[in-house]
Amino acid sequence: MTSELADALYTATDGDIELSMRQGIARLDVACAASSLQEAIRSAIEDVEGADLGVRVLRVESDTANTIARLNRLRRHPGICNYGPGRQVAD
Repeated sequence: MTSELADALYTATDGDIELSMRQGIARLDVACAASSLQEAIRSAIEDVEGADLGVRVLRVESDTANTIARLNRLRRHPGICNYGPGRQVAD
């Protein structure tokens, strides 16, 4: 990612993103105020793709959504407790 592209994305999102590269893939972490998680995601995608920079959002991840999914799994399987990444301890 060029510094010009990074600057343009930062400007397009009003500074609501942090850019990083991981294994050759650009990652945009978004922190913005919105009425809901869905609205925050929709707004960020519109800002990034609407900037006409040739950038397309391919995947969306959410720490909040991931936490909710983990909690739902625990509700379905109450005998399993997670203590850190990859570690499961049965009650």
